Amino acid sequence: MKDLKKFLDYLNNNKNYAHNTIINYEADIIEFLNFLETKKINYLEIEYQDIKQYLKHLNNKKISNETISRKISALR
Repeated sequence: MKDLKKFLDYLNNNKNYAHNTIINYEADIIEFLNFLETKKINYLEIEYQDIKQYLKHLNNKKISNETISRKISALR
């Protein structure tokens, strides 16, 4: 996905994020995009309710609060 690549390049070149942070952000964003795809939601048209549904999905997977926070940070 071109938008994701541009965003990751921006984090690397302009924000000087650590390599591991960029890798984690990429994985988190791809996971979110896959979630949206399973729900037939266009990522350009997400709504608050979609985010709430994703958070519920993460909680159901028993993911730690710290990891959920990182995943949300990647989406901001």
